[in-house]
Amino acid sequence: MDREEVIRAARAGQRAGLDALGRWLYPVLFSYFSHHFSRSQTDEVVQNTVRDVLTKLSLAPEEPEEFLGWVLGFAYTEGRREKGEVRRRRARWAKLEQRAHEHDTPEDLHELVLTDEQRQMIVRHASQLPNIYTAALLNALDGGSNRDLARRQGIPETTARWRLWEAVRQLKQSIERARLTRSPFRTPSGAV
Repeated sequence: MDREEVIRAARAGQRAGLDALGRWLYPVLFSYFSHHFSRSQTDEVVQNTVRDVLTKLSLAPEEPEEFLGWVLGFAYTEGRREKGEVRRRRARWAKLEQRAHEHDTPEDLHELVLTDEQRQMIVRHASQLPNIYTAALLNALDGGSNRDLARRQGIPETTARWRLWEAVRQLKQSIERARLTRSPFRTPSGAV
């Protein structure tokens, strides 16, 4: 079947014509998109382009060269749309990453660290926490970032951020429990 016959058969809705059209267009479109997108994105963009072409196949020119130009017009539009989507996804991801790093250390921890006495209290209560949380707290108290902690412990940065958040939460609970259970009376150290 020559290409004019393929176009006519596909426009008529014949299965053989549609199959032949797919075999003709897939390598052309794949080659067109493969220089700009990953393999999975290329497959998706080719499928979307073929879907658009098949939707408007009744409007397609019958001459093979004109038809190919017509199909590549759809490909150009679909490629621009997909590139815009990729840029928007990257921008959203970059924005989320930026937000995650804006407040590397919870503000509550900075509010607690006002004097040496308070720092000692935090260290004392932090020693009661599991080691992973103690390390996160001490790193923050020493001015380290989540990125530093992640590199030092060989963990993802998101895990380091979560550990610090959890450490601050547990630290607050520990301090609150200590305040509630502290006796207002002090016994002499020699008394038993």
